[in-house]
Amino acid sequence: MSAIGLGVGKKQIRAVLIGTPGVIIAAGSFFAIWDGPRAWMGGIATELVAALAHPLLTMTLTLLAVGYISALAWTYVEPRPAPVDHRAQREADQAKEIDMRRLAMIREARALVARHEADEHSDWRGTIRTSPEYLALRPHLSAKYLKRVSAVRTIEIGIDTMHEPLVGGFLDEIDRLEKEWGLA
Repeated sequence: MSAIGLGVGKKQIRAVLIGTPGVIIAAGSFFAIWDGPRAWMGGIATELVAALAHPLLTMTLTLLAVGYISALAWTYVEPRPAPVDHRAQREADQAKEIDMRRLAMIREARALVARHEADEHSDWRGTIRTSPEYLALRPHLSAKYLKRVSAVRTIEIGIDTMHEPLVGGFLDEIDRLEKEWGLA
């Protein structure tokens, strides 16, 4: 990026600012050799003393010197980086972590159903009684489903080709949570 919008960087400006006095001194030295060192130095000293006698010229030379030193110092100053708001990143990371945990709970719950059906258990309540997968999801399940599961004296009968009614209800709850949590 250019330093002043003209395609010139700070390094180029610094090179010019540092090189300019050298060029002026070299040119002055060339003319000094040409005219003679004593006359040249004497002429500069005389002109400097005469210039300092004029307040306007003295002020102008002072402003030029200050401007030159400021421009040179500016080339060495690096801009401070913009402050980074880590709170937004931290919140995004926390939300992502929550989503990952929820997704893991959903997968584990589906794996629980698959194990239950693969082992051909007929008692869903017995399967979930000590299951960590079910216990992790339990606080998120609907009151209606929890009431169905806790009604131990009730026997729900379903079609042989489909899931047990309580297992089907559990899968429906998993689908609902997945949509509610924005994971579907």
